[in-house]
Amino acid sequence: MGRRRNPENAWMPPHVARYKNGYQFHKHGEPTKHIAGPDASQAEFWVAYEKYLAGLVQKTFTFADLVELYFASPQYTKHIKPQTQKDYYRYNQRVLAVFGEMEPNNITSPLVQMFMDARGQQYPTAANRERTFVSIIFRWGEGSRIRVNR
Repeated sequence: MGRRRNPENAWMPPHVARYKNGYQFHKHGEPTKHIAGPDASQAEFWVAYEKYLAGLVQKTFTFADLVELYFASPQYTKHIKPQTQKDYYRYNQRVLAVFGEMEPNNITSPLVQMFMDARGQQYPTAANRERTFVSIIFRWGEGSRIRVNR
């Protein structure tokens, strides 16, 4: 349990502290955000704080974000040969066109199978390689403890 706040600052919300330059919002793992100046009244502070909270919009984690994390990982950059990296990048283009804006938890086996059926009519080998790429991404995400379902 953390220590108690100074009684003068008890009115402030959690993760907000007063510094010489004003009031700052600092939550562990997130960047520090300046909320109000040092001479702001409590009412002015609360207006600025509400405005700050209204501006926070949670971006949903998409399959494209998962692929981007994989491409930046050491498993991709150090352990896969350059030609295979180029191939994966090519597969990535087609797969992201279909699944890029979806949440990884919403990509199910039937959806991947429908993609393979449509893609496999014209290019069956490409469909298999792209499915393998999707599988590699999900396997890496699970191993990296990124919350994904298959």
